[in-house]
Amino acid sequence: MLNRRTVAAILFIGCCVGGAVFAQNQPRTLSEDWSDFLHFTKMGRFDLGKGYAQAVLQRNPDPAAVYKLVQENPQGYELAMKVADSAHDEELAGLTQQLLAVVDEGRFLRRTEPGLIVEEIRRLSTTPRGKLMATRRLRDAGEYAVPFMLDAMAEAIRNPSFGTKLSDLIEALPQIGRPAIRPLAAALQMQNDQLKIEIIRALGKIGYPQSLPYLKHVAENAQAVELRSQAAASIRQIDPRSTNTPAATLFFQLGEMYYYHSESLAPVDNVAFANVWFWDEQASRLARV
Repeated sequence: MLNRRTVAAILFIGCCVGGAVFAQNQPRTLSEDWSDFLHFTKMGRFDLGKGYAQAVLQRNPDPAAVYKLVQENPQGYELAMKVADSAHDEELAGLTQQLLAVVDEGRFLRRTEPGLIVEEIRRLSTTPRGKLMATRRLRDAGEYAVPFMLDAMAEAIRNPSFGTKLSDLIEALPQIGRPAIRPLAAALQMQNDQLKIEIIRALGKIGYPQSLPYLKHVAENAQAVELRSQAAASIRQIDPRSTNTPAATLFFQLGEMYYYHSESLAPVDNVAFANVWFWDEQASRLARV
């Protein structure tokens, strides 16, 4: 007969083996596959890294969920960025680029979150690569990035030691493109002439005719010579033929374009609403409805 110690040992071994089998039979999570992809890639086990990268992609994961994993492990994201640019293993680099595309999609879906926008604004004055990526992500944020960029520009004007350089903000603002026009046009009501000049300059660089009536209104009514001069220059940059057209006529033409649902005025996002922007004089910043 078996003594008590033998029985206890058998039971203990059985529990261990059974637990291991149970663990092996448990479905893996997205987090586990992502973590193992990073772990084995960092260890130089590219064969295993590729397997876990494929496992993540085969899940067809929610981009927002993948982006959340990136936020929880920014060092892992930096590693993935390096691997995507590496020539050590072309297959792994290709798989990593696919993963980063999913990450970027998740970031794009969350592009209107203020925290993310502020983070990208800070990144403008880091490395050349960081600046390039930040500019692209601010462009993805579209009109939602404009209030935060103007806040940062105002702070940079007040405080030259501000973390993000004014020159980097000035360079990035017009690169948002057409979605920035509505909030920038509303911001022309601000009292900060130095910042207003940069807004006028950005509207000229963006180059869409819907900016013309707002610019002509500045050219006709601004007290500061610098504002009138820059407004006239931006008008010539967009459409020299509008130089002698009164602001009232340009506003009437813009109203007709809205009435006839001009495609160039349609909201950029595929959503069931559009934002109306206005300048909140009390708060000294843009607001939307």
